[in-house]
Amino acid sequence: MRYDPELKVRALPERINPATTALIIVDMQNDFAVPTGVCEQSGDDVSSIAQMTERLKGLLAAAREQQILTIHVRMNNDRPYVAANLAETFVRRGLGYGPCRSETEGEKFVDGMQPQLSDHEFLVTKHRFSGFWGTEIDLLLRSNGIKTLVLTGIATEVCVESTARDAFFRDYSVVIAGDCTSSFSQQRQEASHTLFDRSFGVVETAAAIADVWRQSNETDRGWQRKHKDGALLGTLEQRVSPLHAALVLIGLQQNACTSTPFAAPDSAQSLNLVRLLEAARKSGSMIIHVGSDYAERSRNLGAPIDPSHRTASAMEFAAGSMPSVPERPAGKDEFIAAFRPRAGEPVVWKHRFDAFQDTDLELLLRANDIRTAIFVGQATDRCVDSTARSAAMRDFYAVVPEDAVATSYGNETRQQNALDGLQAYFALVPQSDRIIAAWA
Repeated sequence: MRYDPELKVRALPERINPATTALIIVDMQNDFAVPTGVCEQSGDDVSSIAQMTERLKGLLAAAREQQILTIHVRMNNDRPYVAANLAETFVRRGLGYGPCRSETEGEKFVDGMQPQLSDHEFLVTKHRFSGFWGTEIDLLLRSNGIKTLVLTGIATEVCVESTARDAFFRDYSVVIAGDCTSSFSQQRQEASHTLFDRSFGVVETAAAIADVWRQSNETDRGWQRKHKDGALLGTLEQRVSPLHAALVLIGLQQNACTSTPFAAPDSAQSLNLVRLLEAARKSGSMIIHVGSDYAERSRNLGAPIDPSHRTASAMEFAAGSMPSVPERPAGKDEFIAAFRPRAGEPVVWKHRFDAFQDTDLELLLRANDIRTAIFVGQATDRCVDSTARSAAMRDFYAVVPEDAVATSYGNETRQQNALDGLQAYFALVPQSDRIIAAWA
Protein backbone atom coordinates (compact mmCIF):
# COMPACT_ATOMS: atom_id res chain seq x y z
CA MET A 1 0.00 0.00 0.00
CA ARG A 2 1.93 3.02 -1.24
CA TYR A 3 1.54 6.22 0.77
CA ASP A 4 -1.28 8.43 -0.50
CA PRO A 5 -1.76 12.02 0.77
CA GLU A 6 -5.52 11.35 0.67
CA LEU A 7 -5.24 8.07 2.58
CA LYS A 8 -8.21 7.43 4.84
CA VAL A 9 -8.40 5.14 7.84
CA ARG A 10 -9.50 1.77 6.54
CA ALA A 11 -12.51 -0.11 7.87
CA LEU A 12 -11.87 -3.49 9.47
CA PRO A 13 -13.01 -5.60 6.46
CA GLU A 14 -10.48 -3.87 4.21
CA ARG A 15 -7.75 -3.98 6.83
CA ILE A 16 -8.00 -7.74 7.52
CA ASN A 17 -8.72 -8.95 3.98
CA PRO A 18 -8.35 -12.77 4.16
CA ALA A 19 -6.12 -12.75 1.08
CA THR A 20 -3.42 -10.68 2.73
CA THR A 21 -3.87 -11.24 6.48
CA ALA A 22 -2.12 -13.63 8.86
CA LEU A 23 -3.11 -14.73 12.36
CA ILE A 24 -0.09 -14.69 14.71
CA ILE A 25 -0.39 -16.65 17.97
CA VAL A 26 2.36 -15.81 20.46
CA ASP A 27 3.68 -18.06 23.24
CA MET A 28 0.62 -20.14 24.07
CA GLN A 29 2.84 -22.42 26.15
CA ASN A 30 2.40 -24.05 29.56
CA ASP A 31 5.13 -22.10 31.32
CA PHE A 32 3.20 -18.89 30.64
CA ALA A 33 -0.36 -20.13 30.86
CA VAL A 34 -1.06 -22.86 33.42
CA PRO A 35 -0.81 -22.95 37.24
CA THR A 36 2.04 -25.47 37.14
CA GLY A 37 4.09 -23.27 34.79
CA VAL A 38 7.19 -21.28 35.68
CA CYS A 39 5.38 -17.92 35.61
CA GLU A 40 2.65 -18.88 38.09
CA GLN A 41 5.21 -20.54 40.33
CA SER A 42 7.25 -17.33 40.36
CA GLY A 43 4.26 -15.29 41.53
CA ASP A 44 2.58 -14.20 38.29
CA ASP A 45 -1.22 -14.33 38.10
CA VAL A 46 -2.34 -16.56 35.21
CA SER A 47 -6.01 -16.67 36.24
CA SER A 48 -7.21 -14.69 33.20
CA ILE A 49 -5.54 -16.93 30.65
CA ALA A 50 -7.94 -19.89 30.68
CA GLN A 51 -10.93 -17.84 29.47
CA MET A 52 -8.77 -16.02 26.92
CA THR A 53 -7.59 -19.39 25.60
CA GLU A 54 -11.16 -20.47 24.89
CA ARG A 55 -11.79 -17.30 22.87
CA LEU A 56 -8.53 -17.79 21.03
CA LYS A 57 -9.49 -21.36 20.16
CA GLY A 58 -12.59 -19.94 18.49
CA LEU A 59 -10.58 -17.41 16.49
CA LEU A 60 -8.10 -20.09 15.46
CA ALA A 61 -11.01 -22.28 14.32
CA ALA A 62 -12.32 -19.42 12.18
CA ALA A 63 -8.86 -18.90 10.67
CA ARG A 64 -8.57 -22.58 9.80
CA GLU A 65 -12.07 -22.66 8.38
CA GLN A 66 -11.31 -19.67 6.12
CA GLN A 67 -7.75 -20.85 5.33
CA ILE A 68 -6.18 -17.74 6.82
CA LEU A 69 -2.39 -18.02 6.97
CA THR A 70 -1.55 -18.77 10.62
CA ILE A 71 1.79 -18.71 12.43
CA HIS A 72 2.30 -20.14 15.90
CA VAL A 73 5.24 -18.46 17.62
CA ARG A 74 6.82 -20.27 20.54
CA MET A 75 9.51 -19.19 23.00
CA ASN A 76 12.64 -21.24 23.57
CA ASN A 77 15.26 -20.28 26.14
CA ASP A 78 17.85 -23.00 25.79
CA ARG A 79 21.16 -21.85 27.21
CA PRO A 80 23.05 -21.23 23.91
CA TYR A 81 20.43 -18.64 22.89
CA VAL A 82 20.13 -16.69 26.15
CA ALA A 83 22.30 -13.58 26.39
CA ALA A 84 23.42 -12.25 29.76
CA ASN A 85 20.98 -9.31 29.77
CA LEU A 86 18.01 -11.61 29.06
CA ALA A 87 19.12 -14.09 31.71
CA GLU A 88 19.38 -11.24 34.22
CA THR A 89 15.78 -10.23 33.42
CA PHE A 90 14.57 -13.78 34.05
CA VAL A 91 16.48 -14.08 37.32
CA ARG A 92 15.19 -10.70 38.50
CA ARG A 93 11.62 -11.92 37.95
CA GLY A 94 12.22 -15.19 39.76
CA LEU A 95 12.09 -17.25 36.55
CA GLY A 96 15.43 -18.94 37.03
CA TYR A 97 17.43 -18.84 33.81
CA GLY A 98 14.33 -18.73 31.64
CA PRO A 99 11.06 -20.50 30.91
CA CYS A 100 10.31 -22.80 27.97
CA ARG A 101 13.41 -24.98 27.83
CA SER A 102 13.46 -27.75 25.23
CA GLU A 103 11.77 -31.04 26.09
CA THR A 104 10.09 -29.67 29.20
CA GLU A 105 6.37 -29.59 29.93
CA GLY A 106 6.63 -25.82 30.13
CA GLU A 107 7.69 -25.50 26.51
CA LYS A 108 4.70 -27.49 25.24
CA PHE A 109 1.63 -25.74 23.85
CA VAL A 110 -1.46 -25.27 25.99
CA ASP A 111 -3.93 -28.07 25.47
CA GLY A 112 -6.02 -27.37 22.36
CA MET A 113 -3.57 -24.80 20.98
CA GLN A 114 -1.18 -27.17 19.23
CA PRO A 115 -0.28 -26.20 15.65
CA GLN A 116 -1.73 -28.23 12.79
CA LEU A 117 1.09 -27.72 10.32
CA SER A 118 0.05 -27.36 6.68
CA ASP A 119 0.69 -25.21 3.62
CA HIS A 120 -0.87 -22.28 5.46
CA GLU A 121 -0.21 -23.02 9.14
CA PHE A 122 3.38 -22.68 10.35
CA LEU A 123 5.47 -22.88 13.51
CA VAL A 124 8.23 -20.37 14.31
CA THR A 125 10.61 -20.65 17.28
CA LYS A 126 11.92 -17.43 18.83
CA HIS A 127 14.56 -16.74 21.46
CA ARG A 128 13.69 -13.14 22.27
CA PHE A 129 10.46 -11.37 23.25
CA SER A 130 9.79 -10.31 19.65
CA GLY A 131 8.88 -12.92 17.08
CA PHE A 132 10.86 -10.99 14.47
CA TRP A 133 14.29 -11.31 16.11
CA GLY A 134 16.37 -14.21 14.81
CA THR A 135 13.45 -15.99 13.12
CA GLU A 136 12.09 -16.60 9.64
CA ILE A 137 8.70 -15.01 10.34
CA ASP A 138 9.24 -11.97 8.10
CA LEU A 139 10.33 -14.27 5.28
CA LEU A 140 7.17 -16.39 5.68
CA LEU A 141 4.98 -13.29 5.66
CA ARG A 142 6.65 -11.71 2.62
CA SER A 143 6.68 -15.00 0.74
CA ASN A 144 2.94 -15.40 1.17
CA GLY A 145 1.71 -11.93 0.29
CA ILE A 146 0.83 -10.85 3.84
CA LYS A 147 0.15 -7.16 4.55
CA THR A 148 -1.78 -7.31 7.85
CA LEU A 149 -1.12 -9.23 11.07
CA VAL A 150 -3.72 -10.13 13.70
CA LEU A 151 -1.78 -10.57 16.97
CA THR A 152 -2.87 -12.80 19.87
CA GLY A 153 -1.27 -14.61 22.80
CA ILE A 154 0.79 -14.04 25.95
CA ALA A 155 1.94 -11.74 27.49
CA THR A 156 0.19 -8.70 26.07
CA GLU A 157 2.69 -6.03 27.09
CA VAL A 158 5.82 -8.14 26.55
CA CYS A 159 6.01 -10.68 23.72
CA VAL A 160 2.76 -9.77 21.95
CA GLU A 161 3.47 -6.04 22.01
CA SER A 162 7.16 -6.51 21.11
CA THR A 163 6.18 -8.59 18.09
CA ALA A 164 3.43 -6.12 17.12
CA ARG A 165 5.76 -3.13 17.30
CA ASP A 166 8.41 -4.82 15.19
CA ALA A 167 5.73 -5.73 12.65
CA PHE A 168 4.60 -2.10 12.50
CA PHE A 169 8.19 -0.93 11.99
CA ARG A 170 8.42 -3.37 9.06
CA ASP A 171 5.39 -1.68 7.47
CA TYR A 172 2.79 -4.33 8.25
CA SER A 173 -0.66 -3.17 9.29
CA VAL A 174 -1.30 -4.58 12.78
CA VAL A 175 -4.50 -5.52 14.59
CA ILE A 176 -4.49 -6.73 18.20
CA ALA A 177 -7.29 -9.15 19.02
CA GLY A 178 -7.67 -7.60 22.47
CA ASP A 179 -9.72 -10.33 24.13
CA CYS A 180 -7.35 -12.97 22.74
CA THR A 181 -4.33 -11.58 24.58
CA SER A 182 -3.53 -11.93 28.27
CA SER A 183 -1.21 -10.33 30.77
CA PHE A 184 -0.33 -11.25 34.36
CA SER A 185 -1.72 -7.83 35.34
CA GLN A 186 -5.01 -6.27 34.26
CA GLN A 187 -3.45 -2.81 34.65
CA ARG A 188 -0.61 -3.67 32.26
CA GLN A 189 -3.06 -5.32 29.86
CA GLU A 190 -5.21 -2.19 29.61
CA ALA A 191 -2.21 0.14 29.39
CA SER A 192 -0.70 -1.89 26.56
CA HIS A 193 -3.94 -1.88 24.57
CA THR A 194 -4.42 1.87 25.08
CA LEU A 195 -0.91 2.71 23.97
CA PHE A 196 -0.96 0.35 21.00
CA ASP A 197 -4.35 1.55 19.74
CA ARG A 198 -3.07 5.12 19.86
CA SER A 199 0.21 4.75 17.99
CA PHE A 200 0.80 1.38 16.35
CA GLY A 201 -2.42 -0.23 15.12
CA VAL A 202 -5.95 -1.00 16.23
CA VAL A 203 -7.45 -3.21 18.95
CA GLU A 204 -10.48 -5.27 17.99
CA THR A 205 -12.45 -8.21 19.41
CA ALA A 206 -12.07 -11.79 18.28
CA ALA A 207 -15.76 -11.92 17.34
CA ALA A 208 -15.47 -8.90 15.04
CA ILE A 209 -12.40 -10.34 13.33
CA ALA A 210 -13.94 -13.79 12.86
CA ASP A 211 -17.16 -12.26 11.49
CA VAL A 212 -15.23 -10.33 8.83
CA TRP A 213 -13.39 -13.45 7.70
CA ARG A 214 -16.54 -15.57 7.56
CA GLN A 215 -18.56 -12.95 5.71
CA SER A 216 -15.87 -12.10 3.17
CA ASN A 217 -16.37 -13.06 -0.46
CA GLU A 218 -12.61 -13.00 -1.06
CA THR A 219 -11.50 -16.48 -2.12
CA ASP A 220 -7.92 -15.65 -3.06
CA ARG A 221 -5.17 -16.37 -0.53
CA GLY A 222 -1.62 -15.08 -0.76
CA TRP A 223 -0.17 -18.47 0.20
CA GLN A 224 -1.82 -20.26 -2.74
CA ARG A 225 0.41 -21.21 -5.65
CA LYS A 226 -1.97 -19.68 -8.18
CA HIS A 227 -1.68 -16.35 -6.36
CA LYS A 228 2.11 -16.53 -6.32
CA ASP A 229 2.25 -17.48 -10.00
CA GLY A 230 -0.03 -14.59 -10.86
CA ALA A 231 2.14 -12.13 -8.94
CA LEU A 232 5.36 -13.06 -10.73
CA LEU A 233 6.95 -10.46 -12.99
CA GLY A 234 8.32 -12.70 -15.71
CA THR A 235 9.65 -10.23 -18.28
CA LEU A 236 12.05 -7.32 -18.10
CA GLU A 237 9.29 -4.97 -19.22
CA GLN A 238 7.06 -6.09 -16.35
CA ARG A 239 9.84 -5.77 -13.82
CA VAL A 240 10.91 -2.24 -14.73
CA SER A 241 7.40 -0.76 -14.78
CA PRO A 242 7.49 2.70 -13.13
CA LEU A 243 4.67 1.54 -10.87
CA HIS A 244 7.04 -0.60 -8.85
CA ALA A 245 10.64 -0.03 -10.04
CA ALA A 246 13.38 2.21 -8.64
CA LEU A 247 16.61 3.35 -10.29
CA VAL A 248 19.40 3.11 -7.71
CA LEU A 249 22.59 5.04 -8.53
CA ILE A 250 25.61 3.78 -6.59
CA GLY A 251 28.88 5.54 -5.82
CA LEU A 252 28.75 8.27 -8.47
CA GLN A 253 30.98 10.64 -6.53
CA GLN A 254 33.82 12.69 -7.89
CA ASN A 255 36.79 11.25 -6.02
CA ALA A 256 35.39 7.73 -5.96
CA CYS A 257 35.08 7.67 -9.76
CA THR A 258 38.48 9.09 -10.75
CA SER A 259 39.77 5.74 -12.00
CA THR A 260 36.52 4.68 -13.72
CA PRO A 261 34.84 5.65 -17.00
CA PHE A 262 32.30 7.74 -15.07
CA ALA A 263 35.03 10.35 -14.51
CA ALA A 264 34.74 11.19 -18.24
CA PRO A 265 31.38 12.77 -19.19
CA ASP A 266 31.69 11.50 -22.78
CA SER A 267 32.43 7.86 -21.90
CA ALA A 268 29.90 5.28 -23.07
CA GLN A 269 28.93 4.43 -19.50
CA SER A 270 28.36 8.07 -18.57
CA LEU A 271 26.27 8.77 -21.66
CA ASN A 272 24.19 5.63 -21.15
CA LEU A 273 23.55 6.50 -17.53
CA VAL A 274 22.59 10.09 -18.35
CA ARG A 275 20.00 8.77 -20.81
CA LEU A 276 18.77 6.20 -18.32
CA LEU A 277 18.43 8.77 -15.55
CA GLU A 278 16.58 11.18 -17.84
CA ALA A 279 14.19 8.42 -18.91
CA ALA A 280 13.58 7.39 -15.31
CA ARG A 281 12.68 10.94 -14.35
CA LYS A 282 10.31 11.26 -17.30
CA SER A 283 8.63 7.93 -16.53
CA GLY A 284 8.03 8.76 -12.88
CA SER A 285 10.14 5.87 -11.61
CA MET A 286 11.53 6.26 -8.12
CA ILE A 287 15.17 7.39 -8.07
CA ILE A 288 17.53 6.77 -5.15
CA HIS A 289 21.12 7.97 -4.93
CA VAL A 290 23.58 5.93 -2.89
CA GLY A 291 26.77 7.65 -1.79
CA SER A 292 29.74 6.09 -0.05
CA ASP A 293 30.74 7.50 3.32
CA TYR A 294 33.96 5.87 4.49
CA ALA A 295 34.73 8.26 7.33
CA GLU A 296 36.81 7.02 10.23
CA ARG A 297 33.83 6.90 12.59
CA SER A 298 32.29 3.98 10.68
CA ARG A 299 35.42 2.15 9.59
CA ASN A 300 36.19 -1.26 10.98
CA LEU A 301 39.92 -1.90 10.92
CA GLY A 302 40.66 -4.65 8.42
CA ALA A 303 37.30 -4.37 6.65
CA PRO A 304 37.30 -4.05 2.83
CA ILE A 305 36.64 -0.31 2.94
CA ASP A 306 39.73 0.32 5.05
CA PRO A 307 42.83 1.31 3.04
CA SER A 308 44.89 -1.24 4.97
CA HIS A 309 42.72 -4.11 3.75
CA ARG A 310 44.16 -6.46 1.15
CA THR A 311 42.97 -9.67 -0.38
CA ALA A 312 46.38 -11.25 0.03
CA SER A 313 47.34 -14.36 1.93
CA ALA A 314 48.69 -14.26 5.46
CA MET A 315 52.16 -15.05 4.12
CA GLU A 316 52.05 -12.07 1.76
CA PHE A 317 50.88 -9.89 4.61
CA ALA A 318 53.73 -11.03 6.83
CA ALA A 319 56.27 -10.56 4.06
CA GLY A 320 55.06 -7.04 3.36
CA SER A 321 54.48 -7.91 -0.30
CA MET A 322 50.76 -7.17 -0.44
CA PRO A 323 49.55 -5.53 -3.67
CA SER A 324 48.76 -1.84 -3.47
CA VAL A 325 45.23 -0.49 -3.80
CA PRO A 326 44.14 3.14 -4.11
CA GLU A 327 43.14 5.05 -1.00
CA ARG A 328 39.37 5.28 -0.74
CA PRO A 329 37.92 8.74 -0.14
CA ALA A 330 36.88 9.37 3.43
CA GLY A 331 33.59 11.00 4.30
CA LYS A 332 30.85 12.21 1.98
CA ASP A 333 32.46 12.94 -1.38
CA GLU A 334 30.56 15.26 -3.79
CA PHE A 335 28.40 13.68 -6.50
CA ILE A 336 29.40 14.06 -10.15
CA ALA A 337 27.47 17.00 -11.62
CA ALA A 338 25.52 14.97 -14.19
CA PHE A 339 24.25 12.59 -11.51
CA ARG A 340 23.50 14.94 -8.64
CA PRO A 341 20.25 14.28 -6.77
CA ARG A 342 17.32 16.51 -7.50
CA ALA A 343 14.73 17.67 -4.99
CA GLY A 344 12.62 14.74 -3.84
CA GLU A 345 15.19 12.09 -4.80
CA PRO A 346 16.35 10.36 -1.60
CA VAL A 347 20.05 9.95 -0.79
CA VAL A 348 21.32 6.91 1.11
CA TRP A 349 24.81 6.91 2.64
CA LYS A 350 26.46 3.51 2.82
CA HIS A 351 29.50 2.55 4.86
CA ARG A 352 30.20 -0.87 3.34
CA PHE A 353 30.14 -2.24 -0.22
CA ASP A 354 26.55 -3.49 0.25
CA ALA A 355 24.17 -0.50 0.19
CA PHE A 356 21.62 -2.41 2.27
CA GLN A 357 24.01 -2.89 5.19
CA ASP A 358 23.14 -0.52 8.06
CA THR A 359 21.23 1.94 5.84
CA ASP A 360 17.62 2.88 5.15
CA LEU A 361 17.65 1.63 1.55
CA GLU A 362 15.35 -1.33 2.18
CA LEU A 363 12.99 0.88 4.18
CA LEU A 364 12.72 3.30 1.24
CA LEU A 365 12.02 0.52 -1.23
CA ARG A 366 9.38 -1.22 0.86
CA ALA A 367 7.67 2.02 1.95
CA ASN A 368 7.10 2.82 -1.72
CA ASP A 369 5.97 -0.67 -2.78
CA ILE A 370 9.08 -1.14 -4.92
CA ARG A 371 9.49 -4.64 -6.29
CA THR A 372 12.40 -4.07 -8.69
CA ALA A 373 15.67 -2.24 -8.09
CA ILE A 374 17.73 -1.22 -11.14
CA PHE A 375 21.35 -0.82 -10.04
CA VAL A 376 23.77 1.43 -11.92
CA GLY A 377 27.08 3.10 -11.13
CA GLN A 378 30.31 1.74 -9.72
CA ALA A 379 32.14 -0.44 -8.87
CA THR A 380 30.53 -3.36 -10.68
CA ASP A 381 32.61 -6.04 -8.98
CA ARG A 382 32.21 -4.63 -5.48
CA CYS A 383 29.40 -2.23 -4.58
CA VAL A 384 27.01 -2.99 -7.44
CA ASP A 385 27.54 -6.74 -7.21
CA SER A 386 27.20 -6.83 -3.38
CA THR A 387 24.08 -4.68 -3.40
CA ALA A 388 22.33 -6.53 -6.25
CA ARG A 389 22.92 -9.88 -4.56
CA SER A 390 21.64 -8.50 -1.28
CA ALA A 391 18.52 -7.17 -3.03
CA ALA A 392 17.78 -10.58 -4.50
CA MET A 393 18.14 -12.19 -1.06
CA ARG A 394 15.60 -9.68 0.25
CA ASP A 395 13.09 -10.76 -2.43
CA PHE A 396 13.44 -7.74 -4.71
CA TYR A 397 13.88 -8.23 -8.44
CA ALA A 398 17.34 -6.96 -9.38
CA VAL A 399 18.27 -5.50 -12.76
CA VAL A 400 21.82 -4.41 -13.66
CA PRO A 401 22.16 -2.72 -17.08
CA GLU A 402 25.58 -3.89 -18.21
CA ASP A 403 26.42 -0.73 -20.15
CA ALA A 404 25.61 1.63 -17.23
CA VAL A 405 27.96 0.13 -14.65
CA ALA A 406 31.73 0.26 -14.50
CA THR A 407 34.76 -0.63 -12.44
CA SER A 408 38.28 0.75 -12.29
CA TYR A 409 40.30 0.74 -15.51
CA GLY A 410 42.22 -2.49 -15.91
CA ASN A 411 39.60 -4.53 -14.07
CA GLU A 412 37.42 -5.37 -17.08
CA THR A 413 37.79 -9.10 -16.45
CA ARG A 414 36.46 -8.72 -12.91
CA GLN A 415 33.63 -6.61 -14.28
CA GLN A 416 32.58 -9.30 -16.73
CA ASN A 417 32.89 -12.04 -14.13
CA ALA A 418 30.65 -10.06 -11.78
CA LEU A 419 28.02 -9.51 -14.50
CA ASP A 420 28.13 -13.19 -15.45
CA GLY A 421 27.57 -14.20 -11.83
CA LEU A 422 24.69 -11.77 -11.43
CA GLN A 423 23.06 -12.92 -14.67
CA ALA A 424 23.34 -16.57 -13.66
CA TYR A 425 21.72 -16.34 -10.25
CA PHE A 426 20.64 -12.91 -9.04
CA ALA A 427 19.62 -10.36 -11.67
CA LEU A 428 18.69 -9.56 -15.24
CA VAL A 429 21.62 -7.94 -17.05
CA PRO A 430 20.22 -6.16 -20.14
CA GLN A 431 21.39 -3.20 -22.21
CA SER A 432 20.09 0.13 -20.91
CA ASP A 433 18.24 0.76 -24.20
CA ARG A 434 15.78 -2.04 -23.33
CA ILE A 435 14.87 -0.37 -20.06
CA ILE A 436 14.51 3.03 -21.71
CA ALA A 437 12.27 1.51 -24.38
CA ALA A 438 10.09 -0.09 -21.73
CA TRP A 439 9.69 3.22 -19.93
CA ALA A 440 8.90 5.04 -23.18
